[in-house]
Amino acid sequence: MSGAAARADLDHLVEVLTDAHPDAYHGFGGAVAFWRAVSETRAAIPASGLTATALYGRLARLAAGVRDAHTALFPPGRRSFTDPAAPRYGIDWDVVDGALVVSAVHTAGHRPLLRARLRAVDGVAFDELVGRMRRLRGYDNAHGNLVHLAQALDDPAAASLLTGAAGDRRVELATSGGPAEVTLAPWRPRPADRLAPTSRLPLPVPGPSGIATAMLGPVGYLRLGELLGYREVFENARVDGVDWLLGERLDTALERLGVTGAPPGVDERIALVPSASEAIGGLLERLRTAGGDRLVVDLRHCPGGNSIIGDILATLLYGVDGVLDGDEGYQVPRYSPRYFQHYRDSPATPGYDFGAERDWLATRSDPHARRRRRRAALTELRSRLPAFDRQLARAAIPPAPRVAVVVDAFTFSAGFDVLLALRRHGATVVGTAPAQAANCFIDILPFQLHHSGLRGMVSFKWSVSLPDEPDNGTLLRPDVPLTAAEYDLDPNAAVLLALDHLDHDRARTGAGTSTDPGACGTAPAR
Repeated sequence: MSGAAARADLDHLVEVLTDAHPDAYHGFGGAVAFWRAVSETRAAIPASGLTATALYGRLARLAAGVRDAHTALFPPGRRSFTDPAAPRYGIDWDVVDGALVVSAVHTAGHRPLLRARLRAVDGVAFDELVGRMRRLRGYDNAHGNLVHLAQALDDPAAASLLTGAAGDRRVELATSGGPAEVTLAPWRPRPADRLAPTSRLPLPVPGPSGIATAMLGPVGYLRLGELLGYREVFENARVDGVDWLLGERLDTALERLGVTGAPPGVDERIALVPSASEAIGGLLERLRTAGGDRLVVDLRHCPGGNSIIGDILATLLYGVDGVLDGDEGYQVPRYSPRYFQHYRDSPATPGYDFGAERDWLATRSDPHARRRRRRAALTELRSRLPAFDRQLARAAIPPAPRVAVVVDAFTFSAGFDVLLALRRHGATVVGTAPAQAANCFIDILPFQLHHSGLRGMVSFKWSVSLPDEPDNGTLLRPDVPLTAAEYDLDPNAAVLLALDHLDHDRARTGAGTSTDPGACGTAPAR
């Protein structure tokens, strides 16, 4: 790529950041520092040109300076940081106690590496990798930076920027038997070949819709994965005219479902996608039929998507009246020309919208006004989502079950919104603090640079979900934290902890004990 083309892509990225983001100068410390970084990036582009990968390294660092986990540039050829079709190194990582731990491998010979801690890559020590990652991609908290490091180490282009070496990776680990070293070459491992430690608590895996349900004895279990494959996502996008969801994403959802020969009409295509409302409503009906009063919502490795499912779940659990209370905070969106390119039917007016913030301030001391406002919003949501409206209309809302929400560092974006929706109504949070912050920039607009073809995402909204909890607003700490020792005992230790907590809470409040403890298992010794 010529130097002129690279500089044009730099200008394009700067335009995206300054015209769409609510505060592109935030992470830099002000406008002067931002434009200094732009100038330095421009000066570093050689007149002779550079490769798309080299340009990615320079522009990714500029986007990282915004210090926003939802604003980033993807590696060359990628539409996201977790593209399943891209070459990988075949090792999956978890974040446990500030370390990266091997959670799965894709080659039988690498089984001894399971549960090993990362020490270095290509001779670069772990702590140095953590520091370099901070400069390569924006993040909301320390766990977010570790999640990004785990993703980068599985991507050839990003890993090369971190270590300065291309091609194969020399990975040093600490195993239970002592230090170990392995050389990894990039390839395309199949999901079916994934090898992970065996759990004594088998759990369902989310299907193409991103949703899985089960009964663990008398306890309901809901697992949420990527939240862009359920029907209500597209019903809502249909109202707002969000073309990128109704096009590329809907096509992907139907492809994952194995749908061939889909009808051309958007409404008919949406109808082929499974409904989250029906899946959740069916699980709650099975729970009630079984006489159960406990529910585990598993959000581990839930990367986000569309957060409407949080409103659906909370309303089906607690009823319309039950979700009208509680402090949801407020959001300040920025409606730019780029926003209207993607939300072509939006009734918003250009500029910053402080209406929700003003409503929040005005109704803090007026619960009746707050309830009226939220009831109106829920009525609007029901009008947008026919499947949700039908499920809610026929659902009998008995006393809600006790709910435990299981999270890990990879619980992000829409997955984090589901956590907040349930926590607001008293759910217990179990596991590891998520990478997502409660008070942060959210909601993305996709973009693609003209010459290099590099893709990325930029936030267009400032969100304050925990206005009265500044500490938890940055890093939301679980009520029942998972320790490294417990994690080492079982890959589903966090779910076992949740079941154990629900059992003890039920016994403490005089509701009896588990009717089938063997079906649920017991938590590791603490």
